[in-house]
Amino acid sequence: MDLAHWTFMVIDAVQRLPLWTTVVRKFCHQYSDEYIRYHLFLLVIIAFGYYFNNFIIGPLLKQEVKVHLMEHWNASDVSLCGELPKSYFALMVNKKPLIKKSQSNLQYLHFLSHQGKELSNTLSDYGLKIDLNCCALLDAFKDDQYDFTPLMGLSLQCAEMPEDSPITIDYHLNKLANSLGGNFMDLKLALTLSLEKDRNLVAKMQSLLKWSRNWRYCPSCATPLRMRISKAAAFCVSCKKMYYPPLSPVAACLITDPNNTKALLIRHRGAENDVFTIVSGFAQIGESFEETVRREVAEEIGIECKKISAIKASASWPVSYGSLMCGFVAVADPTEKAIFLMINVDEIESAIWFSRADIKNAFVQTKLNYLKNSRPVSSERNVEECFTIPPEGSIAFQLIERWLRF
Repeated sequence: MDLAHWTFMVIDAVQRLPLWTTVVRKFCHQYSDEYIRYHLFLLVIIAFGYYFNNFIIGPLLKQEVKVHLMEHWNASDVSLCGELPKSYFALMVNKKPLIKKSQSNLQYLHFLSHQGKELSNTLSDYGLKIDLNCCALLDAFKDDQYDFTPLMGLSLQCAEMPEDSPITIDYHLNKLANSLGGNFMDLKLALTLSLEKDRNLVAKMQSLLKWSRNWRYCPSCATPLRMRISKAAAFCVSCKKMYYPPLSPVAACLITDPNNTKALLIRHRGAENDVFTIVSGFAQIGESFEETVRREVAEEIGIECKKISAIKASASWPVSYGSLMCGFVAVADPTEKAIFLMINVDEIESAIWFSRADIKNAFVQTKLNYLKNSRPVSSERNVEECFTIPPEGSIAFQLIERWLRF
């Protein structure tokens, strides 16, 4: 069917629609079919162009522009400084990110606009200020006024209150959070926010700013490094070397029995209350991830695991260093006696095979209310009935959730 025939059919269908008034029909009869077909053809081209630009090519081009902008801002301090007056900030004070809660009780990272100096004025009221040494480029933020503006991470430290002061540091932080329309959350809890994008931004902010504070001198010549405002790199003006933030790979593995009815969870020494989690550890130089899993399982709980499989799950974890945790599942024999004899007592308090029903119950309780209802583990109570797992957003939660679905 050619375009002219298709256009004529569209015109005929429009004329037959009962919702169209006689005015429209009279308009169609007033002009020639060629005139109507020509203008309808133009309308079709315009509509197709709008759809193609906004829903197909547009998003791809915007993503490409965003990538190039991030690359440019990471490398150019001058360009990034020029964008700061219209940028947005994710704030962290005393290692506590500023979080906002929606009407549906969803907690998310609060972005603060730097336009109009309102943010600077609010911070100055509490003895704080925007310091470029405490800033890091996190992302390119899309808003209504500009195509892309920088999203900066700002990590500040409040001065300690005098011992005889009636005002506590927590009271000070709560007032600041209220002034900014949010509340401060513990860093580890913020890394388990519901939105993966927010978790990654918090991890990136903590990792980059911690690296910039610790990495101040060139390891080759001891010359002070010139840190970029983005914190994406540091340059030595003496030996002309560029240094970048390190990333440490971590293997996190859920161990199951051959029948897939039980899973082995461990409790670390000093863990929060009754939380049991999965085995994890840093990859060493020259190791594959599979070799890392075998070594960590043998080191921590003294058993041999088999059938190691990679899972499409990963999470950033910046508490110690900038690390990327990658998910795995493995199979082990629950009857191995070594698990009771070779636990690494310096790191692991206990390792227990839990049934699917026990883990499902812990999963539900954890998802309902993490830490609020958790209790210290008592030797007088049955651990299988009272334990919890790491909260939603953690890689342990992701792997356990996936295991329960299958």
